[in-house]
Amino acid sequence: MAALTVDSLPVTPRRGRGELALVPSPSAPGERAMQLHREARRASVEHLERLRQAIETAQSLAQEVVDGGDLYAVGVHDLARRLTEDLFWRAKSLQALSERQLAPGAH
Repeated sequence: MAALTVDSLPVTPRRGRGELALVPSPSAPGERAMQLHREARRASVEHLERLRQAIETAQSLAQEVVDGGDLYAVGVHDLARRLTEDLFWRAKSLQALSERQLAPGAH
């Protein structure tokens, strides 16, 4: 088996500086700021959707306790009933605020 030396390596053609750019050059600071802002807005919308889903899940669980009737103590049943109603209105508020956030030009 032949020893590996520098002379035995295949010859690769030389490239100019412009051809070596594997990563695009950084954009102007303003462009980067706008891109980061758009990404943050998308993340905030995803976060609000997860919150909406969590509220929906909690409301559904509370409603199941309400539907359980006498299975639960009077205090628990009453708390679940009030929580179900409160979460309904909280979800409506979140929806309105989320729509406002999605509106063009909203901050």
